[in-house]
Amino acid sequence: MKAFKKSQTLRISILAAAVLASALLTSARADDDCSPIELDKTGKSGSGAVVEGSMVHVAVRDQEQIGSCYAHTSAAMYDAWRFRHGENEASDYANFSSGFEVGQRFKIDENEKISPISRLLGDNDPLNKFLVDSDINGGFVKKLLPYLQKEGTCSQQLLNEIFDKKYATTNVDTYASGIMDHFNQRRAEFHGKRDAILLKYNLALKDLDVPSPVQKVILELSPLLPTHKSITERANKIEVAKKEIEIERNKALAAGLQELKDANAKYLADKKFTVNSKALISEAKHWNGNEVNTVALFDLLNVIKCDDAEKMKARGRFRVAVSKSWDFGLQIRGHGTKSHFVPTAARFAVDSELNRGIENAYPIGIAYCSKVFMAGRSYQEQEWTNDDVCGRHASMIIGRRKVTIQDPTHPEKKKNVCQYKIRNSWGTRACNKWNYHSDWDCRSDPGSVWVDRDVLTTAIHDTQTMVTIYD
Repeated sequence: MKAFKKSQTLRISILAAAVLASALLTSARADDDCSPIELDKTGKSGSGAVVEGSMVHVAVRDQEQIGSCYAHTSAAMYDAWRFRHGENEASDYANFSSGFEVGQRFKIDENEKISPISRLLGDNDPLNKFLVDSDINGGFVKKLLPYLQKEGTCSQQLLNEIFDKKYATTNVDTYASGIMDHFNQRRAEFHGKRDAILLKYNLALKDLDVPSPVQKVILELSPLLPTHKSITERANKIEVAKKEIEIERNKALAAGLQELKDANAKYLADKKFTVNSKALISEAKHWNGNEVNTVALFDLLNVIKCDDAEKMKARGRFRVAVSKSWDFGLQIRGHGTKSHFVPTAARFAVDSELNRGIENAYPIGIAYCSKVFMAGRSYQEQEWTNDDVCGRHASMIIGRRKVTIQDPTHPEKKKNVCQYKIRNSWGTRACNKWNYHSDWDCRSDPGSVWVDRDVLTTAIHDTQTMVTIYD
């Protein structure tokens, strides 16, 4: 009898789990109609009135060589909100938010919060490197959007006034990228000379990490050891190599600093703008290998900024709702002879927002693996924490449509698929500059790309939507 009860209990548990999974799957697909909508177009509301989508006046961003995708995404989403809340004149639309500036300011302000801890730990403490975000890359829309709502945003148009008018194509993004291009060239040249010196003395890069005090102790103890002669010779080689490398580093820094001064004298409207050379070189000497503190670099340049009085703040208030891909519900997507699980929470969040209609919907921020762009429909889920195979990225979904394609599993047949429209931060020439797969349409709307919903869903880590608190 007990065995029967146990069996019944197990059966009921399995049944309950199946019902729950079915309910979750049903709720995740409740609004799954793939009705067409594009937030960067004009459409009709439920009452038939002609209305503009929230992205109609939001400029396409180009992050150039600075990896601030999350900042450009946040700035564009914030503009979509601003332009729906009182700032809806032609002059307002021209004052779109600077993605580079807000990303830079956000990182500086966030790092300043933990600077006392940072100073206590010291530069070389591993925990300090974890706490302080020394790069402009990375970041999260879910953190930056509330920051923008509180602190306001800076106009790209206003920031661009620092440049000489005869260089019309120069803006804060191209300027910052130009600095990084020159810096990377100088760094590559220095690394080449450094490696040549290491080869000359038969040393490895890790040999340079041995602190000088430790080397001195080894030298003092070496006479007591059988191999003291070879130890002494190696220690001397390391010291000589370090001195030669330091000479090459100083040459590279001096040349790079001169290039920076020349560029500023050429492009900046203020021809008397000066750089704190001593502080900049002192900071640069803390950088090792590819670990470049770009936040500190541009903070020391102190040129791309706006005052508090110049910052634009939106009317109304929103909160940021975050939906993780695996929060609930799974469906199986077949691919050739294989089937794999597709998370539906992210899809549900996206479709729910788009189904609010052209007059109410806002862009949806997504954190996802950008490798989906290059892989096409053959894309397979990648580990989010492995950036080499994932290519962590942030963008916005601003539309949805249904298209007919050739069925990959049955080439003689066609099938309908639902696609999402992604507004990227790679500029209007992304189709020519980046390797989008031919499965995806990136030419019908410069700055955006259409990707199959089921494929993109497997690449999404989480979504961020703006939920109105009050208008």
